Amino acid sequence: MKKLLFIVFALLVASDALAQGGASIALGKTYTSKFLMTFSATGTEIAADATPTCSLYEETTASPLSISGNMTLMSGTTNVYYIQYVMSTANGAEAGKYYNNVCTATVGGLTQNITNDHFKVTATEGTTGYDPIDITALTELAQAAPSATPSLQAAIMALYMALRNQVLVTNTLKSFTNDAGTVIYKKTLSDNGTTFTEAEAVSGP
Repeated sequence: MKKLLFIVFALLVASDALAQGGASIALGKTYTSKFLMTFSATGTEIAADATPTCSLYEETTASPLSISGNMTLMSGTTNVYYIQYVMSTANGAEAGKYYNNVCTATVGGLTQNITNDHFKVTATEGTTGYDPIDITALTELAQAAPSATPSLQAAIMALYMALRNQVLVTNTLKSFTNDAGTVIYKKTLSDNGTTFTEAEAVSGP
């Protein structure tokens, strides 16, 4: 019995750079997916019986995005197909969401559905060629001890508040405030004549 072997690989295109499947792509950029099909009985690369199709799904949504459709045979090849998606808001893409690309192909009479790659759409690039970052304005931290494993936003805000806002220092205490002057977190100070110590931060006030 002859068996078919599908060799699948994916390419994500963001700006002029390539990223592996499972990575991220900025909102508004073009995603390109390819996959290669080989007939394993003889090792000869053959074309699909009909044009392969792909459907792009957002996370657990049952219906694919409207930009799903047919793949295109790459010029000069026998069996390398690709499909491109413009991951824009107009096409239904959302920053922060994950997407799965499911392709269907029939080769030698055997039809298979292949989830050949997945990726996350991130915020629009601030500067072309650089990884996108969340450019949403940050909110001041609530009153609490700073986490040992903060998010990037929380870590940046803790430092920014210490630089910008009022800092109250006594012989035994250093207190960090928000814009309104409320103590958000504080550190006990001590000096035994040999070593000056700032204790780990705790919640205010």
